[in-house]
Amino acid sequence: YGLLQVSGILFFAYTGYARITAIGEEIKNPQKTIPKATALSLLISFLFYISVTAVAVGVAGSSALGSTNYPLSLAASLTKNVFLTLVVTFGALIATMSVVFSDILAISRTVFAMSRNKDLPGTFSFIDRRGSPKSAVIVSGVIVALLSFVGNLKNLAIFSSLTILLYYAITNLTALKLKIKFRIYSKIFPILGFFGCLILAFSLPPEHWILTILVISLGMIYFHLKKSKPKRS
Repeated sequence: YGLLQVSGILFFAYTGYARITAIGEEIKNPQKTIPKATALSLLISFLFYISVTAVAVGVAGSSALGSTNYPLSLAASLTKNVFLTLVVTFGALIATMSVVFSDILAISRTVFAMSRNKDLPGTFSFIDRRGSPKSAVIVSGVIVALLSFVGNLKNLAIFSSLTILLYYAITNLTALKLKIKFRIYSKIFPILGFFGCLILAFSLPPEHWILTILVISLGMIYFHLKKSKPKRS
């Protein structure tokens, strides 16, 4: 259960692979490029994660790594190499920052798509001369920054992962409805993805489910009011 819960909490850090699909409109030949890019990024990251974990556990031991908030820095410090410790610490900061940037990238494209679909104010669908949804990027960055300053990072991570797991579960479910001509892989993958997301989601603390259900309910109310509002002639 502990392993499932930790995996669920840290799920937000592994969503970068799906972010590739968020910019599908900006990619040449997306039907071929996106699956290859997703698989390749997963493979490269998997090899790096396994290698780093094996080295860290070999140097510091699992008990020591589990008792600190800075496991990689601890493992590096045990080598008595100050430069290596600084490099590892700096690398961890860059890695964390890249996750945040990828989240802003995906959020901004979602805001842009919702604005274009009239679900959010039209100003967020503005595209600058470089083809970037500038307004959506700015508002997404501001929201993420505010949440980082006013919220507890662990709670934010859990809330983010829970909401992501839920909409990934929905995405896997909808993938089952794809027609054969649009399907790249077997149905077994979205089935496994659907149940995997639900298992991780239900392993997270119950109190975060309350907030998540509240936010989803507010979104549903907003969507209903938006759609039921009479259009101007």
